[in-house]
Amino acid sequence: MRSAKTKHQAGRQIRTAGSEDAFAELYSTSEDTFAELYRNHYAPCVVAAQRILKRRDLAEEACQEAFLKYLDRSCSPQPGREGAYVRRMVVNQALGMLRRQGVEERHLDRTVRNADSAESEALKRVDSEAITELLDRLPARQRHVIVQQHVVGMSVQEVATRLGISCGATKTHGHRARGALRTSLTAA
Repeated sequence: MRSAKTKHQAGRQIRTAGSEDAFAELYSTSEDTFAELYRNHYAPCVVAAQRILKRRDLAEEACQEAFLKYLDRSCSPQPGREGAYVRRMVVNQALGMLRRQGVEERHLDRTVRNADSAESEALKRVDSEAITELLDRLPARQRHVIVQQHVVGMSVQEVATRLGISCGATKTHGHRARGALRTSLTAA
C-alpha cells in the first residue's frame, strides 16, 4: 500500500499523486459517519430551524444547506461533538436566512413605495394636463379668476382689483368657471 502524501495549504489538506488509496479509504469512512450523523440529527435540526424560521420548508432548506457545508467543510469538529457542530451550523444558517429575508422585505417595501409614488406622480401629471386643457377652454376672464383664486391663492378683493372689475363680477366669473369645470369633469 502506498503511503498517503498530503500537503497542507491554507488549513486544508490537498491530495497529491500517491494518495488516491488513502483518500478513498478516508472518504468511505467519512461517508458512513456522515450518513449516521444525518440520520441521527436531521430531524432535531429541522425542528430547531423551524422554531427560528416559522416555516417547515425553509427549515428543511436550512438543514440541507448546513449538512452540505458540513460535508464540504475544511475543518473538523472535536470527536464526539459532530452533532452539536451541525446543530450550530443549522442555527447559523437559519438566522442568516431570516436576516436575508428581512433585508429583502425592507428592500421590497421601499421599491413598492417608490412604485406607488411614481404611479401617483403619473396620475397627477395626467390630471394636471387634463385640468390645464379644461382651463384653456374657459373664457379668458373666467380662467384668470379661477387661476388667481385657486392656484395663486388671492382673495376675491385682490383678484377684482388686479382685473379692474367689481367683487360681484369676480364672484360671478368664478362661479361660472367652476360650473363649467364641474360639467366638463363629470362628462369626462
